Amino acid sequence: MHCWDDIAPEKVTEMMSRKIVTGERSLVAQVYLKKGALVPMHAHPSEQLTYVLEGSLRMMVAGEESIVR
Repeated sequence: MHCWDDIAPEKVTEMMSRKIVTGERSLVAQVYLKKGALVPMHAHPSEQLTYVLEGSLRMMVAGEESIVR
């Protein structure tokens, strides 16, 4: 059992930090992006689920751009 409040954020860049919980075959992350943050194009070997709590996020998935709110 994990509690997000007990996990210290990891500073990735000046514009991004995250909290990560890993298992044998899965990873769950809370990612904090400041307005204007850019995340380099990348891919995951498995599916990724994303939900936005505040603001919006522009993503490219399979070559198609989407705005997630």
